[in-house]
Amino acid sequence: KSVSIYQRDASANYVCDPRLEVVFHSLAGATAMVFESMINFPLDTLKTRYQLCTVRTSESPSVVALTVNIVRSEGLLSLYRGLPMVLCMQAPRGWLKFGTNYSIQHIAYEHVQPYLANATVIHALCGFTTGIIDGIIVSPFEMIKVRMQSMEHQQTYRNTAMALYHMIWKTPPCNNRWYGLLCLLNGMELTVWRNGVWHAIYFGSMGKQKEASD
Repeated sequence: KSVSIYQRDASANYVCDPRLEVVFHSLAGATAMVFESMINFPLDTLKTRYQLCTVRTSESPSVVALTVNIVRSEGLLSLYRGLPMVLCMQAPRGWLKFGTNYSIQHIAYEHVQPYLANATVIHALCGFTTGIIDGIIVSPFEMIKVRMQSMEHQQTYRNTAMALYHMIWKTPPCNNRWYGLLCLLNGMELTVWRNGVWHAIYFGSMGKQKEASD
């Protein structure tokens, strides 16, 4: 027997089919992450350049001066270097992050809630678990993104495919391809902790807000 996407309950409100609700959460998350990346990517490039600049020199140029210098010397499109790799990461990342969190919450409410009644803590723990998975997935993509944004590799990495080629096939010593693949995971531990803590705060706050509105 087929089930429609929306069903009417006794109070005449439309209720989403539970079997499709996780799909809607995942699709909304993927769409939001893609649009967020397209809008904020130039700011992320400026942040990376500014951090690299302040590490190498004692002087700290203003953000405005850094932006003007990049646009004049490299062109406006240089602010979007590495965007294709980020979009390839953000779409499945948003899908998995929100879909995974939704599924983990269902499992937690079924098996954890009898022992832990605080819904906010449950949401935070589910968010932390989601952040760990998210950090493992995004680490290689962020590694390539930072390499593409860095001025040091401006001439070497003309596009994302060339960056992958150099990092995996040309950079590793002794032609060790496994070493090249493992280099993509540099900084994974920090990324996992950062994403875990952030997602715990984010989803914990969302759960608290939802609990208060109910």
